[in-house]
Amino acid sequence: MKKYKFRLLKLSFIIIILSLIGTLYIKNIYANNSETSFQNPNISENIDNDNGIDFTYLDFVKIQNDQYTHNQLPNQENTNWLRCTDFSFNLPDNSIINGIKVQIDDYSGIFNVILAQDIYLVLNEIKIGIDKESGSTIGTSDTDTYRVYGSSTDLWNTELTQNDIESSTFGIQIFYHNPSIYLTQDVFVDNIQIKIYYSISEPEPEPEPEINIDFIIIFSLLGIFSIMILILLFSILLIKK
Repeated sequence: MKKYKFRLLKLSFIIIILSLIGTLYIKNIYANNSETSFQNPNISENIDNDNGIDFTYLDFVKIQNDQYTHNQLPNQENTNWLRCTDFSFNLPDNSIINGIKVQIDDYSGIFNVILAQDIYLVLNEIKIGIDKESGSTIGTSDTDTYRVYGSSTDLWNTELTQNDIESSTFGIQIFYHNPSIYLTQDVFVDNIQIKIYYSISEPEPEPEPEINIDFIIIFSLLGIFSIMILILLFSILLIKK
């Protein structure tokens, strides 16, 4: 008799575990969080910024290889916008965008005065969202490390869709400022990359007439837990005997 009691108790625990797994699966079926790798741009270009100074060697920003997109920036001047787009993102169907992270490998000349002045996301040749930079110095040497903007939950005050992210016009643009009164300073940009954080929303099936899917799920779970409680009570009664 004790042998059967033990087996029944073991079976009860197995049912409990399976019920919990089923509940977690139902809860998370629409929340599969993931992320892309950091992607490099395919397009880089100068965009006018009130007659700022152009960057040269624009292709060098497309990969981190210690070759630099360059700007020789006179004192008290701004660069033109350095715009990087077409990051070749290919997200799964029904992706919901949760966050955007941008990282930039750049540095300036001998004196630590060059400021990364403004940085925006861009789509369809238009700045979007908020400026993530208020003017911070960028350092004076290339250590192959990146300055980072955004995060896994930061949308830059945008509501971008999967199609927006996959567009060849999606990317970022940045300009730099030389606040020095006397010195011309160099700006070197080695690489700019973007990573996208997303979740996948499975399309909801078309409901059958007058059938509420949430109602069915709730009562299915109630049925599972009711059976679980009954088995536990029955097991306790057998053990006491």
